[in-house]
Amino acid sequence: MKISTKKLVICALFLVLGIVFPTIFHMAGLGSAFLPMHIPVFICAFLCGPMLGAVVAVCTVFLSSMLTGMPMLFPVGVAMMIELAVYAIAAGALGSGKTNSIPRLYGALIVAVVLGRIANGLANVVLLGTTGASYSAAAFVSGTLITTIPGTILIFVFVPGLTKLISKLVKLHE
Repeated sequence: MKISTKKLVICALFLVLGIVFPTIFHMAGLGSAFLPMHIPVFICAFLCGPMLGAVVAVCTVFLSSMLTGMPMLFPVGVAMMIELAVYAIAAGALGSGKTNSIPRLYGALIVAVVLGRIANGLANVVLLGTTGASYSAAAFVSGTLITTIPGTILIFVFVPGLTKLISKLVKLHE
C-alpha cells in the first residue's frame, strides 16, 4: 500500500490535534462530554481512509495516555483505542473518497458511531471483566450514550462540513 506524503502529513496533523484538543477540553472539565479526540479521528478517516484512520486512532489514544495521562491506559484507553479504531474503519470504509457528498458523510457517521459505541461497550465488558469488575447496561447507557450526547452532537454538526472543506483545501482526491 503506497501512502502519499500528503496523507502522512494529514495523519500527523490529526494525531496532534487528537492530543491537543482533549488537553484543552479537559482543562475546562469538558473532555468526557465533548469527545474532543473523536473529531480529528473521524476527519482523518474520511480523508485518508480506514486503515490510516485506525492507525491514527490507536496512536492518538496511546500517545495521549503516555504524554498527558489522559485517558488512563487501562482499561479506559484500551477501550477507547478499540472504539476509535472501529469509528475510523467504518467511517473510512464508507466515506473515504466521498468527501464532497455531505449525505454520504452523514450516513457513514451514523453507522460508524453505532458500531463504535457497541465496540466500546463490548470492550469495557471484556476489559473490566479481566479486573474482576463488571460493566452493567446502566453504566453503558450512562457513560457511553447519555454523557456523550454533547460530543455526538458536535461530531454531527462539524465533522461532515470540516471534512468537505479540508478535502477541498488540500485537494486530496485529485
